[in-house]
Amino acid sequence: MPVRTWSGMAACAGDTITAPQDATIGAATSPQPSLIIVDDEEHVIALLSAILEDYSLHAFETGDEVIAAVEDGLRADGALVDVMMPGMDGFALTAWLRAYAPTAELPVLMLTALGEEVQRDRASAAGADAFLAKPFDTAELRRVVAELVPNPASG
Repeated sequence: MPVRTWSGMAACAGDTITAPQDATIGAATSPQPSLIIVDDEEHVIALLSAILEDYSLHAFETGDEVIAAVEDGLRADGALVDVMMPGMDGFALTAWLRAYAPTAELPVLMLTALGEEVQRDRASAAGADAFLAKPFDTAELRRVVAELVPNPASG
């Protein structure tokens, strides 16, 4: 599956832009901070792209897709990870991101419809820096992302 990348614009579900094969993607080449978003629901990705329009977004539907892209050189300034996904869940992906040297310090925000305290504890144990329950408040999401990945362009 191609990397769906949105930069500074609201995307509609189904919009797909394939990153050039010879490009180094991430903080070093983008004037905007970049975020990996992984969620198996396209409408959530489209919503996040509209809310986080000041960031360059690299969207994926599964943890396995994220791992493949990161191992192929994708670099970002932060990640928003859904907990419940097919195959690898968000806890396992976050633990992998922490264990993989190039992403060990990557700020991770976990998003989930499961807001119970046990889920927050699991997210923390996996290495997440923050946790928000869905449905999330737009202002709260922007605030948490700005704390984890400051964006000078956001004012």
